Amino acid sequence: MNSIDQIYQDILDSEVEKVSNYPANELKLFKDYDVILVKEKENIISVGWGKYKIDENTYHFVYKTSRKVFIFFHKPFLSGLKLTNNKIERMTPEELGNYD
Repeated sequence: MNSIDQIYQDILDSEVEKVSNYPANELKLFKDYDVILVKEKENIISVGWGKYKIDENTYHFVYKTSRKVFIFFHKPFLSGLKLTNNKIERMTPEELGNYD
């Protein structure tokens, strides 16, 4: 991963880390989706996130952003966490692949 890609991934991972410190009951009350703006030096990066209810005891919180690489090509970045039976964990790359 080049340094620009790493910056984008670090932004997502940082937002996920913040959310992972919330109590499980508060996470369940999050809206289904939203967009936040994150300032990185002189740039503002738009980060979208969604809350997905998998079953009665499992939620996925997926954070996404992308950067323009070529005129019509955007490189996606993902990060996320899962809430299962009130236990908060980072999502695996395989789990995140379902949202790519």
